[in-house]
Amino acid sequence: MYILAISKIFLEHPELCSVFELKTVQSYVELVNLIKPKISALQLSFQEGPPNHLSGVNVQGEY
Repeated sequence: MYILAISKIFLEHPELCSVFELKTVQSYVELVNLIKPKISALQLSFQEGPPNHLSGVNVQGEY
């Protein structure tokens, strides 16, 4: 996810924060930390496979 990647860049390379206001970066990282569990839950829900009502649908387009 782009949001998590950007946050990781700021945390691993704090010198980049000087380009932005420190308060802005801190707020961004706090926001990411708040929504990270929700992002993880969404990712897990998509990895579990298709819903039961779609199990008979051929997604490759073969007949």
